[in-house]
Amino acid sequence: MYFITALFIAVFACQTQGSEQTTKSAVQEKTTQKQPQGIPFSIQITLKNKGQAQYLRVIDPLVTEEAVLAQVLVPKGDSVQVELKGEVPAPGIYYLGTTQYNRVFIALGTKENIRLRGDLMQLPQTIQVIESETNKALYRFLKEISQYQTQLQQLQMQLQKATLSGNATLVQQTQQRIFQILKLQAAYQKRYYEQLATSEVLKRLARLYHFEPPPQGANQFAYFEKAFWASVDLQDTLYGYYPQTAEKARYYAQVLMTNLKDPTQVIERLNRFVEQLPQKSRLQKIIWRAFLVGLYQSNKDVYAAVAEGYIKTFPQDNLTKRIQPEVERILRLRIGAVAPDLELPTPDGKTLRISDFRGKYLLLDFWASWCGPCRRENPNVVRIYKKYKDKGFEILGISLDRDKRRWVSAIQQDGLTWYHMSDLQGWRSKAAQVYGVSYIPYTILLDKEGRIIAKNLRGAALENKLKEIFGE
Repeated sequence: MYFITALFIAVFACQTQGSEQTTKSAVQEKTTQKQPQGIPFSIQITLKNKGQAQYLRVIDPLVTEEAVLAQVLVPKGDSVQVELKGEVPAPGIYYLGTTQYNRVFIALGTKENIRLRGDLMQLPQTIQVIESETNKALYRFLKEISQYQTQLQQLQMQLQKATLSGNATLVQQTQQRIFQILKLQAAYQKRYYEQLATSEVLKRLARLYHFEPPPQGANQFAYFEKAFWASVDLQDTLYGYYPQTAEKARYYAQVLMTNLKDPTQVIERLNRFVEQLPQKSRLQKIIWRAFLVGLYQSNKDVYAAVAEGYIKTFPQDNLTKRIQPEVERILRLRIGAVAPDLELPTPDGKTLRISDFRGKYLLLDFWASWCGPCRRENPNVVRIYKKYKDKGFEILGISLDRDKRRWVSAIQQDGLTWYHMSDLQGWRSKAAQVYGVSYIPYTILLDKEGRIIAKNLRGAALENKLKEIFGE
């Protein structure tokens, strides 16, 4: 129940801010419905602006870059009337605002006259639709969903408190109430796109929000995988013109990453998902990019593996040009890859190579004498080294020090009797650059052939991995 409730709150909260945007796609798209290009729009808006003059913009909602479709400078004043005129590539939901944190959804491409009113400094709280039936309906829909979300958030807090207090009766009652709200919300969303919506733009939006709660006793993750996209026609590329599509895709990737223990399963599922979308369409691009946003902080190896396909599919894309160097570096360091060789000086002035340790399981231990967490971890590493050094396990300490005297002194003080090397360049160390080390302590475990088999193992995790390797 925690999983499903958190899912609804995370995905379907009516946020007016979102991911970054991008330029219009140059790809010719195919869809089940006629897709117009260059649909003109005009937005007349009366604004209160107590602050400095600033630009009000209409933004295209493709994730990771930003395209301004129209903008106007709004001067200071109590009742400033301005007009934004431009074209949108297709009917959909766009952003209207001044910054990422001060913007609202706006339905465009419907060829309606649009008149609005609001406070420029607080658009999400003050925007009012004076003319445009589609946008009036949009805000009524978002308000209704927001009310369900508020109830769910309150009930989730009650459920957490009841669980902590051990009140089983209250837990059961709260769970039942959550389930009732979820069913009511899903019924409203379905009724909206089947009966209430008078615009195809809003029907698609309601389908993006719609998600039926699972039957009692169902495996929640298995149900999630099956039902999360069930209401959305993923062959209709007009879904590529909704920021909600990107948010839904981002969260989908995060849930897979959290619930699948094997990262290769996440990669396989996400790659299979994008392969089933209309090839090289804007829809495929927006979902693929959102996957990358969802994965980036979770697991760099999975992120790079999914990004590799994006780079091959869209080789000339602006995002490809930005991420390709980092993706290539991450792929060189992915699990199963042969670790890049490296030659650096030892404390006695000789040199060592990582490849010198072929035939042994090798732990690359990135540390420094000035790193408190590293020094506190050292006694544990010393103990593990003594236990496994005669079984084919070795450690190579790679220091990010700049002062040789302090480096050598720390080795002696902490009893680090394994091998060491450093170019004494601190964070500019060649080792840190090659291995993308951005924090320490950090470790990489290599097998006898020099292939990477694990990363960032410390304490019990390192010992358990060695027990697995050496059959204890």
